[in-house]
Amino acid sequence: MAHRQYIFSKTAVFLMIFVVLLAIGFDYILNLKTPHSLYENSLLIISFLSIMLFVLMSYGLYLGLKFKDNIGKLTDHIDMKKLPDFGGGSPDISTAMEGVGGFAEGLGGFLFAILAAFVCIMIAWALILVSWFSIIFLVAMLYWIFHRALRLVLRYASSCQGNVLLSLKYSTLYTLLYTLWMYCVIVGMYYPR
Repeated sequence: MAHRQYIFSKTAVFLMIFVVLLAIGFDYILNLKTPHSLYENSLLIISFLSIMLFVLMSYGLYLGLKFKDNIGKLTDHIDMKKLPDFGGGSPDISTAMEGVGGFAEGLGGFLFAILAAFVCIMIAWALILVSWFSIIFLVAMLYWIFHRALRLVLRYASSCQGNVLLSLKYSTLYTLLYTLWMYCVIVGMYYPR
């Protein structure tokens, strides 16, 4: 029996971070000469991530790599007490309103300043909330693809070790399976019915 090589979870996480930074750099370089729309940029980044995932899976299957977890559960490393709590209702605007009296002259200006500050704080609060959940969703998606999905694919590594065609077959199948839904979401958002 051949000696099994391992790829560790921490290595997969560092590879994920490297690939994401490489995709962002690739997208930035392509946008220097000809700016692209958000739709085109999304397709470019997903395509780049798909290619990198295919290469990583093909390489791992061909070498017969086995995935070994040295991180544990991701939720064990997240301290829920340090995350911001957005469930507490509307934000406290009393600290933002302390200097309003000096700016407004008269009752109308004072009421307008309170209303404008309230609207600005609510918009900022909503943007922070949306961006926070978007970041969490993207990190969870990339974690699943590069950690959990890679673990599932590398179960076939013992049968694919040294066999290029079988490695490419499994890599193609699972790359399509793991990234095709992202293409469908992007295209579905761009072409509403």
